[in-house]
Amino acid sequence: MFLYNKHLHAIILPDRQKLTELGIEDEEAYFREKVIAEFNKKQSTYKNIMQFTLTDAELPKTRLSKIQRFKLQELIEKSRVEKQAEVFTVTEEYVALKNFIETQVEGKVLPHHHLTFDLALDSLGRLSLIDYIEQNFGITIEEELSRFTSVRDLAAYIEMEQKWFKQEDVNWEDVLKEKSDVELPRTWLTHYMISESAKGLFKLYFRLKGRGMENIPEGPCIIAPNHQSFFDALFVTSYLKYKVRKKTFFYAKKKHVSNGFLRFLADHNNIIVMDVDKGLKESIQKLAEVLRKGNNIIIFPEGTRSPNGKLGEFKKTFAILSTQLNVPVVPVTINGAYEALPQGSRFPKVNAPITVEFRKPVYPQDLTTEELIKQV
Repeated sequence: MFLYNKHLHAIILPDRQKLTELGIEDEEAYFREKVIAEFNKKQSTYKNIMQFTLTDAELPKTRLSKIQRFKLQELIEKSRVEKQAEVFTVTEEYVALKNFIETQVEGKVLPHHHLTFDLALDSLGRLSLIDYIEQNFGITIEEELSRFTSVRDLAAYIEMEQKWFKQEDVNWEDVLKEKSDVELPRTWLTHYMISESAKGLFKLYFRLKGRGMENIPEGPCIIAPNHQSFFDALFVTSYLKYKVRKKTFFYAKKKHVSNGFLRFLADHNNIIVMDVDKGLKESIQKLAEVLRKGNNIIIFPEGTRSPNGKLGEFKKTFAILSTQLNVPVVPVTINGAYEALPQGSRFPKVNAPITVEFRKPVYPQDLTTEELIKQV
């Protein structure tokens, strides 16, 4: 496995004879749904395999039998060229779907691309696609995009089931301002106790400093830190004043809140649990409801922890919430957290310098989503 196009990519040499004995005909679907999906469930998000290549070719090696990692990209590109050469009839539905998905991801979309493993659609991207299909083709997908193995398969399903075909953009104003009966998590004393305890412990263990807290506005805002370590949310909240901390929420993916105790903690400590496979629209509306009620939300724009300490590509969730609800974004710079706890280390480095700096808020007036993302 290695990083390719900013995602963890696996090159797999399958045992064809074994696959035949098991009666597996669709090898890609088997590895995607049975092998990699199960592997990813047990990993932190930043360790998830998002792309893979099946090959029968011998991996390039040196005379000492070490893999030549710089040549692996050539092997991947060759495989992609072969897939593009497969016979595929381009339809209007496919072109429309492809063009829309390309507004949600970085790079070109190909017929064989999987929405999760190849394109890495984030939560809001998946919701955008679901709404796009419903508005433009009259089809309710029921938020189960994972059952489609490729863009080509999804386009074929749309072509067969569509009630109409029209081109319209997703109306985020309607989606996010739609009133929903959602109950926000309650704030218990434990929320304050955890943050204060974490701040004291971090100051003893690290050389932790914070500045710029005066830049947090009085009204609702989106607090947007870069993401370098497992402790980032606590690094940020530990520097918030009590009255700000009490009205500040952040969200967690359902797979990370996997048992009753963790769900209880989430329900009483300002954590909104989001299910990226089902109930996604309701989850996004919960985030909007938090802001409408005058509260703050912490969102990591990168969507996951940095694999190398460098700033990753920003997802659009925070920017769409900001521009549609007219809520400012407070960028937060975390420095030193990756060096304190690099990937593969079991314990943080003692006395490592870490700074948390709250920057001046970026207001969304007259800015497009893309312009806001660049400023933040």
